[in-house]
Amino acid sequence: MTEKDNDIGFIIRFIGDKCVGKTNLINLLVGVDFEEEYFSTSMPCYTRSYSLIDNHKIYLYLWDNPGDKRLIPILRE
Repeated sequence: MTEKDNDIGFIIRFIGDKCVGKTNLINLLVGVDFEEEYFSTSMPCYTRSYSLIDNHKIYLYLWDNPGDKRLIPILRE
């Protein structure tokens, strides 16, 4: 078994209304400090993080989706 055989990945999409803290939650998960100033997410953003647990790399693929209702068709893919 190679090291890559031990890797596990999860894709997590954060979807919700505008200004509810999706981006800050993702930043906290990857170790970035909470940002008091508001920055609007204008398009889907992707972040990858991992932890080593029992000789397994656990990857989190985090998608930050904007809360703009006109982008809902993107979320259905």
